[in-house]
Amino acid sequence: MIRRAAALVPILGVLAGDPAAVLATTAADLSSRLVLDGRLDDWAADERVLDAASPWPERPDDSAWGRRAEVRAVTVTWDSTRLYVGVDARLRDAALAVAIEWGGAGHAFVRDVHARLWRVDVVGMHPNLIVVAVPGGDVVALRRDAGSGPAVLDAVRAPRAWRFDPVSGDAVLELALPWREARGRSTELRMVVAVVDGGAGDAAPDPTTPLDARRDASARLDRVLAVPIDADADGRPDAGVSPRQVAGVEPTAPGAPSGDASVRVHGSAAPQAFAPGRGERTTLTWSAEGVHDPFDAFVTVTVTSMAGRRVRVIRRDAPRTIVAGAWTPDPGDAWDGRDDAGRAVDGGVYVVTLAWGRAPGRVEGRARVAVVVVR
Repeated sequence: MIRRAAALVPILGVLAGDPAAVLATTAADLSSRLVLDGRLDDWAADERVLDAASPWPERPDDSAWGRRAEVRAVTVTWDSTRLYVGVDARLRDAALAVAIEWGGAGHAFVRDVHARLWRVDVVGMHPNLIVVAVPGGDVVALRRDAGSGPAVLDAVRAPRAWRFDPVSGDAVLELALPWREARGRSTELRMVVAVVDGGAGDAAPDPTTPLDARRDASARLDRVLAVPIDADADGRPDAGVSPRQVAGVEPTAPGAPSGDASVRVHGSAAPQAFAPGRGERTTLTWSAEGVHDPFDAFVTVTVTSMAGRRVRVIRRDAPRTIVAGAWTPDPGDAWDGRDDAGRAVDGGVYVVTLAWGRAPGRVEGRARVAVVVVR
């Protein structure tokens, strides 16, 4: 009974809205739980990486084309063989497009066709795969190997489900993309979802500039959903991870606006593997691109387990300055392998995240670095 009650604690925490209590969902095989049926009711709460209540909220009723054409939620998870993506949307006289970049930059053909068909520019993103679902039609893929034009997404090669209700306009797209489609090792998924038709009426994540309501207006999408898939860089998708906790929203390129400046932050750790029991610690280094010196911001540095459980807050809303592309030194640029209570953490892989913003409590970007604690 004690074991059973303890097992329920994380689940109850999620239902109560405790951000530190999550369900670790990525695993070796999710095929028996996730059934591609055009419904998202078999997805876990922490697989909803963008919705109205997520850390990066997809705001309801924010479409330039009104309630009849908007993205409402995006779900992401994975196992050892497939990447699973789900989109909940409402459509009227528009299509649903999902642009995915994984395993390296895609072919120029994919980007050119995407921009030519829908007047949508995903700034600085080079998708390998663009999937388009049309109400009353099929699911079409623009792949870098698609030859001279788009092709119907092969359900055997990449299982999918597409459900559209012509009365309500409710639509759900589910994809199960084999890792072999990435065409190389992929450590991070970058993705943008949009309602498109001669432009874009809504996008997830939201761009920094409101989209134009005119159907023939060019749309500039300059933010991307970024999810670390292989944070420890061992060549295998990470298991036991909460996608909702590790997902973030980033500018698509240093040239993409984020307020009055464009910042892309990178992190590194040395050593990447360390033994706290032997008095070792790891030193964190943060650099930045696309910023005019000096640049002042407030940063929060946290450490989470691969399951998304927060174990340490190293700095919270600490004022920092970027000079010559580097953050000014701070005692928070190190971790001793201990949690907030001062206890040594278990051995394994941990993710250190720096979140920055121009005001306390505001988050405009994130950088992550994986470290390994050796016991």
